[in-house]
Amino acid sequence: MRGPVGQEQPASSGASSHARTATQASPKEATGPETALIAIYQTDQARISAVGSVTLTMLGAGITYLVATAPFARSLAETLAKQFPRSDWVPGTFLASLPLLLFIIAAYHSLLTLEAIFRTVSARAIEVELVSAAGLDQKKARFGAGASDHVLDLRQQPIPFKLATGIAYGGVVLIVAVYAVAMLIMSVHYIHEGAWIPIAIYSVLTVLIVQSWLYGLAKAQKAQDAAYLDSEKSQALNN
Repeated sequence: MRGPVGQEQPASSGASSHARTATQASPKEATGPETALIAIYQTDQARISAVGSVTLTMLGAGITYLVATAPFARSLAETLAKQFPRSDWVPGTFLASLPLLLFIIAAYHSLLTLEAIFRTVSARAIEVELVSAAGLDQKKARFGAGASDHVLDLRQQPIPFKLATGIAYGGVVLIVAVYAVAMLIMSVHYIHEGAWIPIAIYSVLTVLIVQSWLYGLAKAQKAQDAAYLDSEKSQALNN
């Protein structure tokens, strides 16, 4: 015979106690600040990925433009010279203006790359806080942006990676420089004494682009050094 309903309550009480125990044993949920950091981190990573895609697209567009214009630049200039026989400035200006797009791409590329670097530094700082909150040893394991420092950070790169970086960036600079010099030399045939004008313009653009890189990399290095100091302090506090 079944007992009274009241006698079945202890079993229910035991199940409730088991549920409370399981709830207490569940992983700790992220706090408000940690949730905010995770959201910012995801935004940084998404932007870094988008910048990488745009950078590769621009690089491909620049190579396509260079390959498409270099073989036909002289013939197009001669055609313009025949159509405008009284004005050598038309074919000369055409030749001198061809490298301008590559310089614009180079300037925008510097801004995009520097943005990706600063976003990486931001992600690195957030990772330090999250890894510290999780109680993990940051010296024994590398996480996220810290894992790529060995490949991308010039101060941590081994010699083969440094050579690869030099070949990549040095090759791009060399190709653009050779193309620009070749176009300017051909333009001198038409504009003669006015050749100093495009030379001066491209010289100023080169200085501005180099200054953009130097200033941005210096600021990024300071921010990265501050992130490393915060990482060491956080690790010391946990220990």
